[in-house]
Amino acid sequence: MKRLVAAAIISASISCAPHTQARVVPVLARQPVLTFVATAYCRGTTTRAGTRVGPGVIAADPAVLPIGTQVRISGMTGAYDGIYTVMDTGPRIRGRRIDLYVTNCAEAVRFGRQHADLVVLNR
Repeated sequence: MKRLVAAAIISASISCAPHTQARVVPVLARQPVLTFVATAYCRGTTTRAGTRVGPGVIAADPAVLPIGTQVRISGMTGAYDGIYTVMDTGPRIRGRRIDLYVTNCAEAVRFGRQHADLVVLNR
């Protein structure tokens, strides 16, 4: 039964990640839901971690969410809910703020500023 529940949780976390490639992410028990302010960005080619920018990448304050942290984001409009990895930082991203990478700058403008519920999956 425990294996069935674990498989369902992993399957649900993979299926709700439209901006990421399918991957198995360990789920930490009872992680608190944190509220962040989310914005979107579309420019740049390389992240602070040295990887290419792309879907599934977010920028965050490294003092709050270190680079490499995987998070599940929910509560936003559109198809932005999903699993993301912190791979970037930004001069205006301080405290509980995140910046989601999107491929289209018009989409980033439409995204605006939203509240996002965030759960840390692993650090």
